[in-house]
Amino acid sequence: MCLIIAAWKSHPKFPLIIAANRDEFFQRPSIPAHFWKDSPSVLGGRDMEKGGTWLGVNRHGHLAAVTNYRGGDLPANGRSRGELVARYLLSDTPCEVFLKQISKEQSLYNPFNLLLFDGEQLAFTADNNPQKKLLDPGIHVIGNSRIDADERKVDVARAAMARCLHKSPTPERLIELLGDSEPTLSSDDKREQALSAFFVDLREHGYGTRATTVVLFDTLGNIRFFEQPFDEQGKPGRAVDIAFNRFDLAAAENA
Repeated sequence: MCLIIAAWKSHPKFPLIIAANRDEFFQRPSIPAHFWKDSPSVLGGRDMEKGGTWLGVNRHGHLAAVTNYRGGDLPANGRSRGELVARYLLSDTPCEVFLKQISKEQSLYNPFNLLLFDGEQLAFTADNNPQKKLLDPGIHVIGNSRIDADERKVDVARAAMARCLHKSPTPERLIELLGDSEPTLSSDDKREQALSAFFVDLREHGYGTRATTVVLFDTLGNIRFFEQPFDEQGKPGRAVDIAFNRFDLAAAENA
């Protein structure tokens, strides 16, 4: 996934809004978002090559998402960054606890940016950053550089989300926002120019935006997970639209 926009405590009804594009080679096998058969509390897509995921939530209302970092050094036999998302969603621990648990292991993974939400706090860490970072309210953008980088794509994405917040931030509006294939960068390098768009189309290289995911967390504990997949031609496939309340599970466990 190459673009994550997080609106944190920036809307009166939705404390957290996530809108994200997953950019990947189309030949890499994966399964669309679903509740995992081997871990039914986890909802997200599944990377069939390494077993992890790029973005997911669990029934307790925790979220994790990852992007690759293009500027990092690949460690020998680096572990899949998608494993971190799966680990967090299966651990059911607060952000700060999980960040402490992985702090000595982060350099073992392929370069990554990791966003975590535990229902109370939103946090970020990266492969070279063992220190926890709890995020302040606002609109945060993660691409393939570090969070809130001084880049035009990041600035344009933040402004687009801000405009969306003035209306009703529905999945449909956010899907449309992230479907913009207009480059944010003018470059002689056509590949870099294509990568600067929200919706990436590099079909000649077998690469592009394969899915757009929107997750809305409201003040009553309701979570709506909406994911729109795309084929190699950029045509939308069958969308996934799942809603649940994180307090329902807590009530059942405490009964």
